[in-house]
Amino acid sequence: RKRTEEREGEGADEGGAGRLFRPCLVVLTDLCQNGDLFDRAMRSRPLTEEEALGITMGLLSALVHIHDRGIVHRDVQPKNVLLGSGGRPVLADFGLAARLEDAEAMRARVGSLGYVAPEVLKGLPYCKRVDVFGTGTVLFYSLFAAAPFDPARTAPAEAVIRRTLRCEVQFPPRRAASAHMQQFIRILLAHDPEDRPSARGAADLTRTLHLAAYGGGAGIAAEVHAWEEAPPGHSSAFETEDTQRPPPPASPPP
Repeated sequence: RKRTEEREGEGADEGGAGRLFRPCLVVLTDLCQNGDLFDRAMRSRPLTEEEALGITMGLLSALVHIHDRGIVHRDVQPKNVLLGSGGRPVLADFGLAARLEDAEAMRARVGSLGYVAPEVLKGLPYCKRVDVFGTGTVLFYSLFAAAPFDPARTAPAEAVIRRTLRCEVQFPPRRAASAHMQQFIRILLAHDPEDRPSARGAADLTRTLHLAAYGGGAGIAAEVHAWEEAPPGHSSAFETEDTQRPPPPASPPP
C-alpha cells in the first residue's frame, strides 16, 4: 500500500491532492518503556549476577536467531539492549548489521569503542563471534556500570583501544563479582574468536551457570573449566553450531 501511495502521490499537486515530497520508511518496534541497559545500570544500580545472567540469556537468544539467518549485529553494547516489560531484553539498532557473506562488511571497522572486538579494531576479517564479544562487554557493564576496558570511565581512547587489543579485562575493586562470573566474562571476551563460544554455545553456558547458581544445581566450577580447557566446540555441555562432536561409535554386535 505504501508503494502504491508513493507512485500515485508523486507530483500530484493539482485538484487539492496532497503532494508527496519525501517518502520514508518508518520502523515500528515493541514498546520498551524501561529504557536501555546503559541508563538502567548507570542511573539506578548495577544488576545482581542473577539479573545479569537473565539479561545475557535473552540477548544471546536474539543473537542465535539472527546468526542462524546469516546476520551479524556488529554493535552489541548496553545502549542497544532495550528493556521491555518485566525487564525483558530486546536487541535493537541494526544500523550496522551486515550479512555474514559480505566479505567487505566483515572486515570494516565499525562498532562502539570499548565494546568492539579486537579483530574489528585490527581490520581483520571477522565472524559472528564479534557479537559474542559484545555480549561479554554487556554482561560486564550490567554488573559494574562500566566498560570492561575502561572500568573507571576515565581512560582516553588510546588506552581503551590498547586494552581492547590486549583484552586486558580489569574488574573494579569497588564491587566484587564471583570467581565463576569473572571466568565466564573472560571466556566471552577471549582475544581470539576461535576461543569464544558461538552465540548458541554461550547461551547453553549461561543457562548452565544460572541453573547451577540459582536453580539448586551443582558443578558450576567444573562446567566453566570444561570450556576453558577443552578445544572450542568439544565440551559435551557446550556444543556449538560451528564445530560439532562426531557421533559416538556404534556398539559392537553381541
